[in-house]
Amino acid sequence: MDQYHWNILGISELCWKSFGETSTDKGHKLYFSGKGNKHEHGVGFLVHKDILGTVMGCQPVSSRLITIRLIATPFNITIIQAYAPTSTYQDSEVEDIYEQLQAVLDQTPKKDIIIMQGDWNAKVGEDAYPNWKDTCGPYSNIKTNDRGLRLLEFARYNNLMLANTLGLHKASRRWTWHSPNGEHHNQIDYILVKKRFQSSVNIGRTRSFPKADIGSDHDLVLMSFRLRLKKIKSSKARPVNVLTEEQKILDRWTEYCSELYNRIPNGDPAVLSCPQTTEDDEKLPILREEVEAAVRSLKKGKAAGVDNIPAELLQAGGEAIIDVLTIICNKIWQSGRSTTEQIFNLRIICEKHLQHQQPLYHVFVDFKKAFDRVWHAALWATMRKYNISPNLVSIIQNLYDKATSAVLHNGAFGDWFRTMTGVRQGCLLSPLLFNIFLERIMADALEDHEGSVSIGGRTITNLRFADDIDGLARGEKELASLVERLDVTSRAYGMEISMEKTKLMTNNNNIMSDIRVNGQALDCVSSFKYLGAIVSDEGSKKEVLARIAQTTAALTQLKPIWKDKNISLGSKVRLLRSLVISIFLYACESWTLTAEIHQRIQSLEMRCYRRLLGISYTQHITNMEILQRISQAIGRHDDLLTIVKKRKLRWYGHITRSSGLAKTILQGTVQGGRKRGRQKKRWEDNIQEWTQLRLSETVQAAEDRERWRELVDRSSVVPQRPSGVMG
Repeated sequence: MDQYHWNILGISELCWKSFGETSTDKGHKLYFSGKGNKHEHGVGFLVHKDILGTVMGCQPVSSRLITIRLIATPFNITIIQAYAPTSTYQDSEVEDIYEQLQAVLDQTPKKDIIIMQGDWNAKVGEDAYPNWKDTCGPYSNIKTNDRGLRLLEFARYNNLMLANTLGLHKASRRWTWHSPNGEHHNQIDYILVKKRFQSSVNIGRTRSFPKADIGSDHDLVLMSFRLRLKKIKSSKARPVNVLTEEQKILDRWTEYCSELYNRIPNGDPAVLSCPQTTEDDEKLPILREEVEAAVRSLKKGKAAGVDNIPAELLQAGGEAIIDVLTIICNKIWQSGRSTTEQIFNLRIICEKHLQHQQPLYHVFVDFKKAFDRVWHAALWATMRKYNISPNLVSIIQNLYDKATSAVLHNGAFGDWFRTMTGVRQGCLLSPLLFNIFLERIMADALEDHEGSVSIGGRTITNLRFADDIDGLARGEKELASLVERLDVTSRAYGMEISMEKTKLMTNNNNIMSDIRVNGQALDCVSSFKYLGAIVSDEGSKKEVLARIAQTTAALTQLKPIWKDKNISLGSKVRLLRSLVISIFLYACESWTLTAEIHQRIQSLEMRCYRRLLGISYTQHITNMEILQRISQAIGRHDDLLTIVKKRKLRWYGHITRSSGLAKTILQGTVQGGRKRGRQKKRWEDNIQEWTQLRLSETVQAAEDRERWRELVDRSSVVPQRPSGVMG
């Protein structure tokens, strides 16, 4: 303690009996908490003699938990020392510790600086960082296990950060445990701090100290903490000059917006002149009968959307409202344009190439300020090229060319300026205009391009949704050519690829050499979040874990509602399903479900219900009893796994009856053979398993809507859960 100049040390696995305090020969004091008359577990604090006067009290909680509170300025400090059960213990005992920890935290004064530390017997690796950026850092040499995920969920729920994962240290300073022979290492000890005080952690001195002789197979882990109050961050782009006068603030905003919108792009003038096309892309209209059936099926008593039009009003409108809605639907709707369908397409393409041992390369393209850099002159030329009515083009062009803009700040307008780039925010036309502009860029870039992937006899060069682009190639050279084409063409139209956000990805651990844009290499990643869903070679597991993390975060934010006794249980369950569970279900139709994912879905649901009911695992109330309470509150309902299965089965029926790209990708084949041995589960394997039909039979069944609807209800039933207390 004197050697490393530290004020307080937490000790796990002390193995002392009972609880109490004692002094060392140097005047330091040891507070400890053990297990009755047994030399098991045990935790404690060794407090330096210089700060003994700041100790307000030390509270033994159990043989695995102890807390100490120190007087400090401007906030007092509460430190909690924990010793979590090892992997040989049941999950129920792990939950007991977390329930005790939660109870301790709930009783801790809200203004205190909270530090939690100890041997968590949990592994949090760098693979957790993409989904838990607000809870852990990216620096670790291990893979996250289930106990690590439980620690992350607990930390996020309480707004805590894992401090000793934030700094980049060499491996020996990250390991916290080593085997007796020194051949194996792990990181299972962590120090957690409130995110509010993350900036007070000295990352350079928060690490393990392997050379410290502490007589244990664990290494000494220390954190340097000095309170720092938040300060204004300076801009790196311009000299520091904090504006306080209203006029100067307004002028600066005007300067920024004028530089962004009132500029002539460095594009190619050749793109401003092009011949018109005569392409006729006729699509089947939405039928009046379909609109009428949809209106009839609307449920009454539901909240209105952003238009504030309740379902009852639409149903009371009679024939006149059906006619108007039919026109509107045919104007705005295009099939095959949902994010779910694009995510599904990408997942199935990845899955089939991996199973048939075929290389697949991606470039996920991101443009800098994409909607703000649409070159007006090139947009009008593009609309004429696509044979859009000259009168319509002229009207839209006049709307943009004859308009001026100004910044409104605190009720005052800045100088007015013309805009030569960018589509209008909030305008209903803007998404359509942007898509037209981007379609022209992609068409020019992909003209005569070779090297695209082929599935079911159809060539696929890219998947796009608005400005989210995934360029596909069957080889590295083809991918490099695609990236170069996109860069050159986008610059010709005044756009620019973002080097920081554009990523490369390949399957099956293929090694990729540098692919550069303007001399700068693009990053190659093992997974990517496309349209809000994580895509990787590991199937759906990473995405499900990410969804669980996001769902847990949403559950945490609504903590005051779950604790409010004035809100009925039925209302809480409906809020849970609308605001929390809906986050988890995003694009679940595209998941390939395994037994492990089944278990995680059920565990998440039970954890949500326990949090909502305020029931801890230590109360030993079974899952069946909890589900009965929920059913009593809202009546008969589908559990979460049943909902996921139903949505996937319905999606399969929809795709099978359609004639678009998704059907081609699902039913098409990729050249190449599957490897020997046990095969990874495929998306369609779930369909066969649940329906107990061969794939050809499911296709026939899905063609009959009524038969398929009955099959969905019958096949999505989940077997009764065991009555244990674990969620």
